[in-house]
Amino acid sequence: ARDQLETSIRMFFKEDSPVSVHTLAAAAHEVLWDLAKKNNLRSLLKNNPAIKREKRKEFYKMITEAENFFKHADRDPGNILDFSPKATVYFLVDAIEIFQQLNTGLKLPPIMALMKAWFQLENPDMFVHSPQAVQLKAFCDKIGLKALDRTKFLEWEREFIRMQREELVSS
Repeated sequence: ARDQLETSIRMFFKEDSPVSVHTLAAAAHEVLWDLAKKNNLRSLLKNNPAIKREKRKEFYKMITEAENFFKHADRDPGNILDFSPKATVYFLVDAIEIFQQLNTGLKLPPIMALMKAWFQLENPDMFVHSPQAVQLKAFCDKIGLKALDRTKFLEWEREFIRMQREELVSS
């Protein structure tokens, strides 16, 4: 699952085929989620307590629609899916969170930390500002790196690893 997740993140940053990225990210998420369930861990997508019990089935169907469509085309070959690649980001971030829960004490692999950092930069109003997030934003502003420049994020992976080692960004 780790390899699938890291590969799907790299594909995401390279802006490879959105369908391929989503399929691989969803597969990694599914494996991690299967392991998480056995350990009574949480997933924001699969067992989020904030979703009303009576709405969970509907929510789950909605978030797995693309995954199932891409995996099981034989079920309804004439069907057309209005796919939004934005959903992939949530699978990636949730898979990273599950990975962290399963590997407590292990430093987050750099590509996963980079994805989390990108997600924070892309969605600044969603998060509490930590000193690391402020430092990361200042670094990105200094070099002119914007969240919209996904392909450039991989170019800065080594610098990000250095910052992570020096605990300038969280993992």
